[in-house]
Amino acid sequence: SKNISNAKLQIAEEAYEKIINGMNFEQVANLYAPGGGTQLLTGVEVEGLAPHVRKAVQSLDVGGTSRPTKTEQGINIFHVVGKSLKANSNFFKMQRQIEYEIRNLEAAKQLDLWLEVERQRRKVTILD
Repeated sequence: SKNISNAKLQIAEEAYEKIINGMNFEQVANLYAPGGGTQLLTGVEVEGLAPHVRKAVQSLDVGGTSRPTKTEQGINIFHVVGKSLKANSNFFKMQRQIEYEIRNLEAAKQLDLWLEVERQRRKVTILD
C-alpha cells in the first residue's frame, strides 16, 4: 500500500543520509537492506541500464552514491566502486595512426623550436 511504500522510501532516505554523513556504504547496506548486504554488479554498461537507474548513476564519480531510486526490485541506493571506458573497436583500428600523428606533430614542434633557436644564434648582420 501507499503507507508501506512511503515508509520504505523514508527508511531508504535515512540510509542515504548515513552514507552521505560518512558511514561506510556496506555497513549501511548490512543494516538497512532486506536480507542485509550489497550486490556487486561488474561489467555493467550504462547504456544497458533502465532509464531511471541510468539517470541515477551516470553522473556519479567513483565513490559516489545515488539518492534512493525506485526500481522493479524495490528502492535501491547505488554506489559506484569503479568506472572504465568501453573499448571502441574503431579506436584500436586507428590507434597506430593516431600515435603516429601525435609523434609527427611533436617532432614538427621540436624542429620549429630548434630552427628558431638556430636562427637567433646565427643572426647575420650585413654592413654596407
